[in-house]
Amino acid sequence: MTKLLRTQAAMLLSLLVLSVMAFGATPRWAWATWSALSLMILVAWVATVLLAKESVIVWSPMVLVFIAGLFFVTVQMWAGRSPDPYGTREAGLKLLTYAAIYWTTLQVIGASAVLDVQGFAKIVTIYGAAIALFGICQFIASPGTVYGTQYDGSPFGPYINHNHFAGLIELLFPVALASVLNPSYDGARAAMVGFALVLMICAVVLAGSRGGAISVAIEAVTLVMVEARGMDSKRWKVRSAAVVCIVLGAVAGFAILDSGGSARRYKELLKHPAVTVADRGLMARDAVRVWMAHPFVGAGVGSYSLAVLSTNSVSGERVVDHAHNDYLELLAEGGLVAGLIAVVGVTLLFVSMSQHLKQARATFDGLLKFAVGVGCLGFLLHSVADFNFHIPANAAWFAAYLAIITAPTRTNSFESTTRGELVSQ
Repeated sequence: MTKLLRTQAAMLLSLLVLSVMAFGATPRWAWATWSALSLMILVAWVATVLLAKESVIVWSPMVLVFIAGLFFVTVQMWAGRSPDPYGTREAGLKLLTYAAIYWTTLQVIGASAVLDVQGFAKIVTIYGAAIALFGICQFIASPGTVYGTQYDGSPFGPYINHNHFAGLIELLFPVALASVLNPSYDGARAAMVGFALVLMICAVVLAGSRGGAISVAIEAVTLVMVEARGMDSKRWKVRSAAVVCIVLGAVAGFAILDSGGSARRYKELLKHPAVTVADRGLMARDAVRVWMAHPFVGAGVGSYSLAVLSTNSVSGERVVDHAHNDYLELLAEGGLVAGLIAVVGVTLLFVSMSQHLKQARATFDGLLKFAVGVGCLGFLLHSVADFNFHIPANAAWFAAYLAIITAPTRTNSFESTTRGELVSQ
């Protein structure tokens, strides 16, 4: 049983990694394949439970949030309220996939430590360094391209939009930063993790994602402050020196590799903040107008690009597919009902993080789990100015992280449980 669950955990991690490489799973062929494979892993888990003599099912209140969201989208489809029925159906299928990823991750994380947190942290750190290095090399060799093909906008790494690359790093970075604090790591291992962090920071800053850079900085400050409260002065000095070296290394890397374009974006934000966010302000106003037209149940999940046509204020011939603010877009598409579901989900996230806060100061595993929660918060913060939740690969990573931080803190082993037993927080 445990061996089968480990296999499913490996399949799930592979799927998360590959979804990123397929342009963030944004093309129709990519997200359709990704959805089918995710649901197949869920079916494999169900078969494992049914065929096993002894099993355990892990429960979290967050499951109810996903169920409520799926029920709401189903009602919208059934009522025929959406101006874009295909878009609503697509959004519902993606939400079902995120729910499947959340549930499967919850089972392999929460049941008998099938996927141990430290092992997961090592994978995340290695992958974060690899994807950052890929993005940097591509940026140097052929800026504005993905896999050698030119795209409009500002591509970086495997993403067409640099902000979405930053969204992924926001999830990976805190776990790698927490890994630097691993007391069992010798100097060589700590230095390797530090180099991975330098690559991730340098990649985010080179990408020119101002929201991403701010979110990563806030994540770093949060983790360092939490860890500092449990350290003695000598250990704190060593860790502080390590963090300073990582930051200086990233700054030096940026100064060497940037040709001037990325630095210009940050200067524009400092010199002309109003001009920099002008379009986003117009998009936010349009999203509010759509919401006010459908205050309680919204215009229809997945239909924003059509619903906003009558109120589009953005100049030029630019097509606005998203509000560049996931929260306002959620209200525009789902109204107060969807907003309430989201508030419940965020509240449960904060509750789970508060439960892990004491453990974060006492054990390394606790710190890693808390770092996963910090990654979720950084992602949520960036969503105020972008639409990372509409990038399937990023949303899938977020769902997996959500399962890790909300998984029960204490579980029973397979050998001591009976079929159908629930383990909950």
